[in-house]
Amino acid sequence: MWDGCAHTGGLYPDRSGAGDFFSYGANLVKTLGFDTLKIYLSNGYANRDYINQNWGSAPATLTALAQKTPIASVLSDAAFSRFILSTFSIGQPDLPWATTGLTPAELQAEYTQVYDLSVHLLSTYAGKQFIIKNWEGDWQLLGGTGDKERNVPTGRIHLYQAYHRVRQKAVTDARSAVSSTSSIQYAIECNLVLDNFGPRVHRSVLPVVRPDMVSLSIYEATNYGWGSGEAAITAEITNRLSKIVSRVRAVYDPSIPIIVGEFGFPQDDSAFNSTSPDVGNLIATVRSVAATLGIQGCVWWQILDNEELTPGVPRGFGLYNRNGSSSSVGSLSAAGTKYSNIL
Repeated sequence: MWDGCAHTGGLYPDRSGAGDFFSYGANLVKTLGFDTLKIYLSNGYANRDYINQNWGSAPATLTALAQKTPIASVLSDAAFSRFILSTFSIGQPDLPWATTGLTPAELQAEYTQVYDLSVHLLSTYAGKQFIIKNWEGDWQLLGGTGDKERNVPTGRIHLYQAYHRVRQKAVTDARSAVSSTSSIQYAIECNLVLDNFGPRVHRSVLPVVRPDMVSLSIYEATNYGWGSGEAAITAEITNRLSKIVSRVRAVYDPSIPIIVGEFGFPQDDSAFNSTSPDVGNLIATVRSVAATLGIQGCVWWQILDNEELTPGVPRGFGLYNRNGSSSSVGSLSAAGTKYSNIL
């Protein structure tokens, strides 16, 4: 089983002087020893995902964004053999299935951008694995809200299915068009598998679209047992992650490749930390249970924390701690130390 780390939206360090935030974070992931990097390619590349990175002129397509020097340099880095690409087409509206109605022209534009990006990646790089995916799909299906009980109109489900079908077709068609030593797959990410409130991606989308791979954001498994001690958290992870995988495989191909596209623990949040659980042991539990379940790999969220308890005080998802307002990171967090010993 492989290990990966995400890099997007980090709130430190201050790289405004060097203008290299994307490159700096990716290098931290490499330095720790990860061979798998998760990054975001979207409209938010400059003002949300990677501020303080000099980008030059604005790209009009995903391919043009991938060709930007900072990204191309990382994609060609021999230290990385695998890239998880959370991808949303440049210039397309956010959540179009829930907002604009996702017109035929938008579907065609989505196909074209994902197809062209896939062809570019397969044609340009050798010996790499690329996994193109969305982010937590159940929140997308719910219209971007965190309300699990919100109604999902039937029409939206059909539009969301159509969105993923054209993206999957784009990746499939690119594989057929290009002979390459690299590989590319399309994954759909689920994040609400255990609740029974209404339509969910694993029940309503996976069997219709039939993606190459399923990605799981597993906070349903890791956000329980807090305050009850490490043994309780470990038990919840083991029980809940097993149920998540079982439910996904029950409604789709039981042999479908599955990855954990995101998991983490807020190491500095008092709600999590009240009984001082050993984060390293919890990471080991996630990895062990995932391996037993046949999950191919796990991605930690993330190298630099993107959430704060108060301004300037991270929640603790990062593998590197904040070093005040410095232009460089501080020490490794407990999770960072764990990964430095694993990798």
